[in-house]
Amino acid sequence: MKSKVKIVFVGAGKISEEHIKVFKKINKVELCGIYSRTKLKSFKLAKKYKIKNVYNSIDEMYANTKADLVVVSVSIESTKSVCMKISKYSWKCLVEKPFGYNYKECKELINKIAKKQFYLALNRTNYSSTIGLLNILKKDKSQRIINISDQQSTLKFKNKFPKKILENFMYANSIHLVDYVRIFARGKINSIKTMYDLKKNKIRIFS
Repeated sequence: MKSKVKIVFVGAGKISEEHIKVFKKINKVELCGIYSRTKLKSFKLAKKYKIKNVYNSIDEMYANTKADLVVVSVSIESTKSVCMKISKYSWKCLVEKPFGYNYKECKELINKIAKKQFYLALNRTNYSSTIGLLNILKKDKSQRIINISDQQSTLKFKNKFPKKILENFMYANSIHLVDYVRIFARGKINSIKTMYDLKKNKIRIFS
């Protein structure tokens, strides 16, 4: 039996650091390496959290570590290409959401890596507030109405994301809301309706 689980990281931004913080606290985990296009950030995280090595590529990182798990926290537009490179190897992969910037890309990526062990980081499932509410609802068998307020603001992020991401912002940015429907709703989906034609009417409210 292996003494420690070997973990490596792709991406060196804020979300990567949050994953590193958590894994750093687990005794049976060894932080073996990190790779990012921004090498300076990789070195900073490696030094701060005592990650063994900074690598120049995903291929090099796998060859030198034979890691059990790779955690991917990269930009939305880079997720597909990074996952395709990672899928060449036998490690498990935890991918920060969203898995593709729109439905088409997500489906295409899933089809290409169907037999690989990829997992999406839907962290709200494990929030104490989510677990607490589920425990309350277990005792309540009455009719349930779920109202979801969106978190979209393309104007707020217009200088942060490329045009193709903003055009698919509801998909790319709302996966948490969809996940809450999965967690709290019951039964099967009966129907989905678009109440307004977003492009035709040029409105910012979507139902």
